[in-house]
Amino acid sequence: MSDLYDQDQNEPTEPTEPSLGIGVYPPAGEQRRISRTMKIVGGGASAVVLALIIGVAVLGGGGGEANSATPSRSAAPSAPSTPSHTPLWTPSSTPSTVEPFIPPASTVWSSYLTADERADVCAKPKAEQADAFNQLAYDNVRDITDSDQYTTAQVAAAMDCPKPKPAKTLTEREMTKVAAHPDSHVGESYVIYGMLIQYDPITGSDAALAVVSHRNTKDVDILLEQTARLTGEESDLEDFIDNDFFKATVTVSGSYQYTTKGDGEKIIPEFTITSITRTGHWN
Repeated sequence: MSDLYDQDQNEPTEPTEPSLGIGVYPPAGEQRRISRTMKIVGGGASAVVLALIIGVAVLGGGGGEANSATPSRSAAPSAPSTPSHTPLWTPSSTPSTVEPFIPPASTVWSSYLTADERADVCAKPKAEQADAFNQLAYDNVRDITDSDQYTTAQVAAAMDCPKPKPAKTLTEREMTKVAAHPDSHVGESYVIYGMLIQYDPITGSDAALAVVSHRNTKDVDILLEQTARLTGEESDLEDFIDNDFFKATVTVSGSYQYTTKGDGEKIIPEFTITSITRTGHWN
């Protein structure tokens, strides 16, 4: 044991050769200095901590006085916000007006009328074609009203009727068949002869009653065997008067029913005038 102590101090000295991993002890003087230093440092740290506590207390007290001097008022709860978004479509304040679709007469003719309807219009007398066309347009085109009427010129320009076959000269037998069943010969073109017997306000300015024949004759007895109605433009007949003889190229347009004073109702053939020439007058 004496090897571990110094003669001048009562505390153990640093071992000369530490064994078993035990650390080296500082000299006694160093131990005392370290102890004093830690006391000083410990005291300083305590002073710093105390100063921090006092500072926090002072700051907290000041805030309390300020709050007590001006009491705070809790804000009223705000209304829930409405999420903003951009609508995909906003209705117009003034709804747009859709204009009615009124197609040109040529479009009505080619796209809205059937082949049979076109044939029926073509078979009508010229003076009646516009009315027939407008009626079919009213029936077939949705937006067309009674006030939407195509003019005669518009209808004539739109119509694409098959050209009539060259006029044929009839035999007596053929003339009898046409007169008996005119609806079976619609569209056929013939050369006829005859005499006007009624052309007045009752028939209208674009139509007349006539007695007709298949041959060129001015024999009234022969002509009286067959009565027919002639239709066309006013310009076709404006130079004619009753009892004028004529030669005409006509197209069969069907049958016509009228009432006579003595015979009652009669059904006769109706011809549309292609051309007509006055050949004389019966006195």
